Amino acid sequence: MTPVRSRDDEVGGGARSNPAIGRRLADRVVLLTGIGSGQGREAALLFAEHGAHVIGCDVDADGAEEGAARFASGETQSAEDWTFTRRNEGNLLFFAIKHVWPHLKHHGGSIINIASTAALAGSATLPRAAHSAAKSAVIGLTRQVAAEGAPFRIRCNAISPGPTATPASQVAIFSDPHHPMRDIAAHIPLGRLASPLDVAFAALYLASNEAQYVTGANIVVDGGYSAVLPGAPLAEPTRSPGAE
Repeated sequence: MTPVRSRDDEVGGGARSNPAIGRRLADRVVLLTGIGSGQGREAALLFAEHGAHVIGCDVDADGAEEGAARFASGETQSAEDWTFTRRNEGNLLFFAIKHVWPHLKHHGGSIINIASTAALAGSATLPRAAHSAAKSAVIGLTRQVAAEGAPFRIRCNAISPGPTATPASQVAIFSDPHHPMRDIAAHIPLGRLASPLDVAFAALYLASNEAQYVTGANIVVDGGYSAVLPGAPLAEPTRSPGAE
């Protein structure tokens, strides 16, 4: 378990140096998993900038390279890969919640789970049976934990990122000219992949007092990808004669 430095320490400036942004998590204790890179690292740095005492962990380098999910269709997915993916993307969240629960029952708090847009719709492009099942379970678990935690002032929410430019995805997907997801950004309404910081800002909101009445929610951070049907962009609005 490693305390996380502020982004001020790393790049010489950040939210702490801007009084207008404030410290939305001042003196709170935050436990984060997966802080070695990508979304977890951005969340750790952002939370620290906003005054949180961040304690984080990550798997070893070999495990990080292997990834938490193994992708295949329902027809070809092996039992081993199914179990591996469900364990790493679902079971780990359950046990983390289970073991922090006695503390939260006494003090209240906010639990934020990372799901995925893979839980919201199937994909004709990328076979992902176990991944979709595991992330769907995350959303279901989030809602049940929200119900059980409400009497103890425990909020629980999920974030579902869409395609995100992380170090792992850059290597596995976007650097591969033959990968079916390589050009996915062209189909996202806002015109780009999510960044890890996009996801971290959603988490910051859910962890702050601004979300004190939000529980059982699933916030989708995907640039409109899951909400807008694919197709050519709409034409420019036609101006009526004489309009300025």
